[in-house]
Amino acid sequence: MNLRNNFGNDLDVEWNIMWGLAIWKLWQWRNEFIFNSDFHKPRNPALFVLNMWSSFAGKKVVENQPVIKIHWQLPPPTLFKLNFDGAKFNSSQLAACGGLICDHEGTWGLGFSYYLGICSPHEAEEWGILKGLNLAIQMGFNILVVESDNQNLIHSLTNWNSHSTACLTTPLLSLLTEVHLLEV
Repeated sequence: MNLRNNFGNDLDVEWNIMWGLAIWKLWQWRNEFIFNSDFHKPRNPALFVLNMWSSFAGKKVVENQPVIKIHWQLPPPTLFKLNFDGAKFNSSQLAACGGLICDHEGTWGLGFSYYLGICSPHEAEEWGILKGLNLAIQMGFNILVVESDNQNLIHSLTNWNSHSTACLTTPLLSLLTEVHLLEV
């Protein structure tokens, strides 16, 4: 790729301006990360820079795209919902997981968080559901709605059977036999 290539769209992006904005924002985000513990980089840095460029150039980035609103939904009446997540910090390679269980009115019931040490992001997600399911079973919640942002793990859970371990750990597989997941 070179600076004469397009940006993968029909916006007629001026690379010299895009490059300067991208490098400036990366430098700014790096400094914010180092000197501001509350700083969080945008979820999609490339889109952020593209929108910044479009604002500068007076061009519209997204046209006629449907808006998809994503929001947390209550579980069905009398049921509980387990939400969990895992994360790895790139700078230290350390990971953690956490989650919560809410009732059908959205009332927080139980929560958990664990420091995991060094592991992959996928392993952190697996630990998140493992710890969440353990907690749910201990509290007697054997029928659950489970929600996560990890599509690979959700795919593994929804396509799980006794002959296919996918990438799940053995303790997680044994927990799946003790709980009935209504929705994942």
